[in-house]
Amino acid sequence: MASSYLTWARPRLAKLQDGYLNGTYTRADLAHLRNSFQKPCGSDPKAAKWSLNGMNYRGYAKPTRMEQASWYAFGLYAYHQQGNQCKPMYVEGEHFNTALRTLADTGEDVDELYRKMMNARNMQEAAPFCLRIIRLFNEYDIPLDHALLALDLARLSKPDSANTVRRDWGRLLN
Repeated sequence: MASSYLTWARPRLAKLQDGYLNGTYTRADLAHLRNSFQKPCGSDPKAAKWSLNGMNYRGYAKPTRMEQASWYAFGLYAYHQQGNQCKPMYVEGEHFNTALRTLADTGEDVDELYRKMMNARNMQEAAPFCLRIIRLFNEYDIPLDHALLALDLARLSKPDSANTVRRDWGRLLN
């Protein structure tokens, strides 16, 4: 599932970013993604165009973990790129824990925010803390692979993999 999501999401994020950085067509799309971040998954068709359309849909009444994680990740990308038309904030392969380490190296005090995020029991609890961290990434021009973040968020909501995500996020943060 992870490789199929990355194969689907990464080109979409790259296209969204390229359109924004080139000043062509995605400024409004990023606004829709930001505005829909705290709304129910799939509730904004203009945001779903980027974050959900074309994913493997299994016909469940409620969004799957991966759909919800993708909804959050694309919204987080929109916040991350906001106001920065010169530098890409989506960079393939940039892990969340590495970006956190870079942020910690700036001298920014993120300990309390980091602890709250690490204590989140699922992606719905983690999302607001991720948003606050993403805004700091934006401030310091720290890039991230938002598709990998979506996978982490989806795994955070699975009891058998949540501790692995927390451990991975905690690496490099001595």
